[in-house]
Amino acid sequence: FVPKAATFDPIAIRQLTSASFASKEIEPFSVVIVGEVFNPGTHQVGGASGGSTSSQPPTITQAITSAGGITPLANIREIQLRRLTNNGVEEMIMINLWELLTQGDVTQDVALQPGDSITIPQAREIDPTEVTALARASFSPQTIQVNVVCEVIRPGAVNVAPDTTLN
Repeated sequence: FVPKAATFDPIAIRQLTSASFASKEIEPFSVVIVGEVFNPGTHQVGGASGGSTSSQPPTITQAITSAGGITPLANIREIQLRRLTNNGVEEMIMINLWELLTQGDVTQDVALQPGDSITIPQAREIDPTEVTALARASFSPQTIQVNVVCEVIRPGAVNVAPDTTLN
């Protein structure tokens, strides 16, 4: 008999997924990502490319990357992960990816389970000193589209890195 854990412990989850008795293969599954990502909706996560399997469960940052990355207005300090427990009760897990970026707290990059729902809220205010760090994060998009207008040789949409200066 293996009892159910009473509380969510991200450190224990990481240890269990790498234990010798953990499942050797994790099939891809769907999660829902809404809020401040470029492609909200249902996304396939887990497994390796080409539909094969992987031995490590997908994480929050991998799911965000699959949704096109965070938008410039994302509040990464108050991400909500909703998960249905085995007894049908919804569990809410609060995630602070800023702690992952600034302190290296890998427990914030929670392993996902089938049926999880991720909500990334909009920030109430943006700290200009943090913008560069967010733009360089692995879960930020590789490029953003900026519209250039007025007195320029080639007006229109331009794809640039998120941390590109105005010049």
